[in-house]
Amino acid sequence: MNFLGVAEHVWNAAKADGTMSCIEELYTRALLESLCAAPLLVGDLPEAPAWEAELQVAGRSPALNFEQKLGHLYEDALALLIEGSERWELLAKNLQVQGEGGQTLGEMDFLVKDRESGWSFQLELAVKFYLSVWEEDGSERYPGPDPRDNWINKLERMRERQLRLAKRPEARRLLEQRFGLDEVSVCQRVYGFIFDPMGEARLSAPPKVRASARRAKWLRVSEFRRWFPELEAVKLVPKCLWPALLGEELLASLASVPVGTLLGEGQQRCTLFWAGESEGVVFLVPDRWPEYG
Repeated sequence: MNFLGVAEHVWNAAKADGTMSCIEELYTRALLESLCAAPLLVGDLPEAPAWEAELQVAGRSPALNFEQKLGHLYEDALALLIEGSERWELLAKNLQVQGEGGQTLGEMDFLVKDRESGWSFQLELAVKFYLSVWEEDGSERYPGPDPRDNWINKLERMRERQLRLAKRPEARRLLEQRFGLDEVSVCQRVYGFIFDPMGEARLSAPPKVRASARRAKWLRVSEFRRWFPELEAVKLVPKCLWPALLGEELLASLASVPVGTLLGEGQQRCTLFWAGESEGVVFLVPDRWPEYG
């Protein structure tokens, strides 16, 4: 059974025995609490400061839809936190900005208003994972699990497009006509991990990534037994929980699989697994990564 099969098996079993709502509630609360407490990946940018407002989980929230892409899932989670806040008002979510010909120029993740001051701002959310790779000349690069993605390109696109969208005349007209706003500020809130090579003492230094950002290790399938010779089974972390803070209850809910299954399927796709208290989470990549895609 592959990783997707493991997740589907657990999901279907939960549906069959009536515990699905419990898992959804557990995962939902974990995501919300992580968005409140997890360190941000990126600090202030010239185009947009980090939005570091304190958020709280307000009572019991409706379960999130886990059958969607990770970015959309976390947008829904952050929307719940904003809507549950006494201070912040969610004016719009996924607000599309269109040109005169009807073409989409971009999308604002959120439009938020501070009820205390009246300040309104565009808020961009991102949840990203990048692996540091050291070149022979000592330089670094930062591909993602899909090596066609990388941190340098993502940062450039975010700074040149998403964080400048509100300055476009089309966006200004939309904000004036629909919300009565002459101008809005722009903020960003970026979560995620930087994974450094297993056994590498040096810490990579991706541009604009905070020193306090979350860090973990990555390794290739062929390197697994070198670092974990005694492990017989591991707990898989489903992708929806990759950015989450893994507490005891959450860890207890995760599927455990034999290491043989992990290594066999690890040649097909990147995955995150729990390696125990000493190592925490570890990112496993196929031996041919990052030369595949």
